Amino acid sequence: MQASSPSEAPGFIANPIDCLEDIFSQHQWSFERLSEDALLAIARSTVHEYRLRFQWQESGQALLFFCYLDFQLDEQHQARLLPLLASINDTLAVGYFSYDMENHLLAYRHTMLMDSKPAEDLRMNLERMLGIGLSTSERYYTSFDLIRTSTLPLQQLLGVASFDTVGNA
Repeated sequence: MQASSPSEAPGFIANPIDCLEDIFSQHQWSFERLSEDALLAIARSTVHEYRLRFQWQESGQALLFFCYLDFQLDEQHQARLLPLLASINDTLAVGYFSYDMENHLLAYRHTMLMDSKPAEDLRMNLERMLGIGLSTSERYYTSFDLIRTSTLPLQQLLGVASFDTVGNA
């Protein structure tokens, strides 16, 4: 009799995309399963909408997460964005921002290495990853937006993200 791997045992999830579907359903977020290993979703904050993409790489037991900000820049503004991204990325403990110049996509990215975990632990880790990605994107969105609309120096753009607001206007 052959022993099953931990991810095939009851209470374990072999593919985190399955768990993400449950999370998105619970939050009533729009999502589409593109394949067995890929999922797209839409998350809305009070101000912005984010496109989320997840790609499961079973061979490396890694889940790739992309949180795309609705953000396009012309070439002049791209030159100002790159030093801002580098400065922001230096401050992040988890994940990083990247800008795809060819497709004009600004994204927060994170890769989670997955080992066999019980379903409850997996769900908690996925929700934490989502929360960090969305809150980090929200925190820096205004700094990125000011690249297009102001001539503020880099240090002032970074300072915008450090203000913590309380309440709603």
